[in-house]
Amino acid sequence: MAQGPQFVAGDIRFTTKGDHLCAIALAWPDDRKLVIKSLASVSLHCRGEIAKIGLASSDSNLLWSRNAEGVTVNLPEKLPSNYAYVFKITPLGA
Repeated sequence: MAQGPQFVAGDIRFTTKGDHLCAIALAWPDDRKLVIKSLASVSLHCRGEIAKIGLASSDSNLLWSRNAEGVTVNLPEKLPSNYAYVFKITPLGA
């Protein structure tokens, strides 16, 4: 039986829902710090300010920081699921 692809913490997909951006991480980083490089402060993909980032499956508000390297999200100790992890990114003013 063929085994599926092995993902790493930098494997992230995106979608939108209303005013929110959803980042779908395909792997959980061992150090519990997810870096989303495409949302860096200098990125052309995300020019606006970010108000908050949380897990889509809860009302959580995770600690995060943003700089020229990307957005670093401090993840909780407990994995929310066994597959992909969806983060709801709320822009400022939404």
